[in-house]
Amino acid sequence: MERPKLIFCVHLLGLLCFTYVVCGQDGSVYLDCGYMGAEYLDPSTTIHYTSDAMYIDTGEPMTINNSSLSTQYQSLRAFKQGKRNCYNVTGLTHNRTYLIRAWFVHGNYDSSFQLPKFDLYLGVDHWFTVNPQNFKDQVWTETMSIIMTEYVAVCLVNIDLGTPFISALELRPLAGSMYPVVNPSRSLTTLVRRDIGSSSDTAVRYMLDPYDRVWEPYTSKDWVPLNFSSFVIDSNDELQPPAVVMETAAQPSDPNGSISVSWDPPTWDPDSPFFFCFYFFESTPGSRIVVVELNGAEWDTMNTTINTWLCTKEPERRFSQYHVTFRAPSASSFPPILNGYEVYVANMRSQLATDAGDVAALMDIKDKLRLTNRSWTGDPCFPEDYSWDALTCNQAPNRRIIALDLSGSGLNGEIPASIANLNELTSLNLSNNQLTGPIPERFAHLTKLTSLDLSRNNLTGLVPSTLIDKNNSGVLLLRIFQNPSLLRPNSSEPTQKKSKKNVFIVVISVSATMVLLFAFAFILIMKRRKINGTKILSMRNRKNSSNSDGARAFTHSEIVKITNDYEKVIGQGGYGTVFYGRLADGREVAVKILSKDSRQGVKEFSAEVKLLMRVHHKYLASLIGFSEEDKEKILVYEYMPKGNLYSILSDKRSNSIVLNWEQRIQIALSAAQGLEYLHYGCKPSIVHRDIKTSNILLNEKFEAKLADFGLSRFGPTEGDTHISTTVMGTPGYVDP
Repeated sequence: MERPKLIFCVHLLGLLCFTYVVCGQDGSVYLDCGYMGAEYLDPSTTIHYTSDAMYIDTGEPMTINNSSLSTQYQSLRAFKQGKRNCYNVTGLTHNRTYLIRAWFVHGNYDSSFQLPKFDLYLGVDHWFTVNPQNFKDQVWTETMSIIMTEYVAVCLVNIDLGTPFISALELRPLAGSMYPVVNPSRSLTTLVRRDIGSSSDTAVRYMLDPYDRVWEPYTSKDWVPLNFSSFVIDSNDELQPPAVVMETAAQPSDPNGSISVSWDPPTWDPDSPFFFCFYFFESTPGSRIVVVELNGAEWDTMNTTINTWLCTKEPERRFSQYHVTFRAPSASSFPPILNGYEVYVANMRSQLATDAGDVAALMDIKDKLRLTNRSWTGDPCFPEDYSWDALTCNQAPNRRIIALDLSGSGLNGEIPASIANLNELTSLNLSNNQLTGPIPERFAHLTKLTSLDLSRNNLTGLVPSTLIDKNNSGVLLLRIFQNPSLLRPNSSEPTQKKSKKNVFIVVISVSATMVLLFAFAFILIMKRRKINGTKILSMRNRKNSSNSDGARAFTHSEIVKITNDYEKVIGQGGYGTVFYGRLADGREVAVKILSKDSRQGVKEFSAEVKLLMRVHHKYLASLIGFSEEDKEKILVYEYMPKGNLYSILSDKRSNSIVLNWEQRIQIALSAAQGLEYLHYGCKPSIVHRDIKTSNILLNEKFEAKLADFGLSRFGPTEGDTHISTTVMGTPGYVDP
């Protein structure tokens, strides 16, 4: 909404700048955005402004070289980085209606001679689109909204039409009885507020209006200004118009004439309904009656010596444009009168929000770990296009945090215990940082946690025994290696040394067991003469020889060595967990382990081994080896360093990989050729049955290969009439 220059130095309302601001005794908050000096008093409004520097860690303070501007307009904060930047105003009274206002004066501060356009959000809801038309414009917008918590976020969103900026932000609580049309599901955004008949060229604000509403003077050459006195504000009045507005008015210069006002829908919200009020008051003896017409139809009749205002009962939208006429009937002693009016756009508020407990926990984590360079502002999960990085939300209306990945973030200090308040977490990764201190005991209360990675830190103390028990039972995948001073329960030996010792013991035990099993299997084979194809292959490969197809069988101890004791998880699939590994010759591999809960059993495992060992193609993932010991089923594939296509396409981080069109087309062609080979190059043909982006892997050159053939099935041979289409792995696309 554009406003003419308001000399009254309007408290720059920095509401949008949205930081914590100075809270007055009445609970109001005023910020001068981008201002770096000490708190000061605005002489026009007697309002105290303070710098926003202590309450926002993004944006760049800028100044406008124009001393004729009020102090609030001589500085601003510009946001050249990030899609969404938010102020978090705290210390508010929950369940209270607040008047929130933001001011924007560009002043060509960056000498670009380009005016931006950007969006403003209150919490998760769109509030206003800022679109100044002139460098000198004083653009302001305000909303009345019930704040349900003790904090609120005001966010500037870059829509790729210039750099967002803000000059001032302000919040002021209203009396509990004011504007009852505002409720938790509906807010009001000001379209216009007029002081009719005023002879001043400045707007009415605080202290003349104790609630600091901006009443702009308005008159017409066809009107005669009137002045009254003795208006007394009724503290029970739900609108409480200021006395200075009610003591001025206008009537038509023609005694038989009328007063007209009109408004159009705003460009930033063309479809929402309006809420509007008209004010009437006079002290002249006699009877003045005013008939109010909406677009030519009579709406209501007012006796101005009895009634002071007329409002819509509920927001309405009967016309695309509103034209309101005030006229006097024959029974009136005087012409019509109008003292002032207000028009608001009524907005429905979204009921979607991240769980308040999760938000509080995340804000404490941000503070304790000093996460100043992250997009952790505003609501963590909404709007979805601007959700926080490093976390995953579920899909419930009251969003909960289910995964948090702060690995490799340069974190130091102790792990915040408040992480345990994220009680819907299933995955937590704090690896590869410089965290110190003990592992919080409260982590044991995260009942839904299935993966906890604290590796590569400097943690100390004992690992909570409950976490060890969960890890041993398979409920939790716990990673704590490379914490030299971390101790396991009932041991004074650091985990890193103990881990090596355990690996050695496991290798010796497994080796001895394998020798016995080999001898026993050999006796059975010789005795029964029933040779299983898969076991024969396994036996031959355990002599460290390669079969005709190049795949080999690994022992359990070899798998432990290849994965460095299952050090690095690189994915989850139909089988279960996938680990990174490196062979003795330096080749990188992906080690896929069949989970106990997997829907794939021994038959499916054997089927995939047999299938992969006979299928070779440039665009199909190659099997390097396998392991089948102690009921543990493991496949060893070639490693694809760029991961799967789904991860790249769904990555919303600012530094994520962006595929160009040539790469996308090549990936599609490669996948198609691999699929074609399965269908027509294999005899009998093979139906993959689980084609999806997560099963398309990419190498360092972004060349694609199809994976997960264990979900495949042989196609029809001669005489067959159909094939099974039962999906054996994760649900995906069943190819024709």
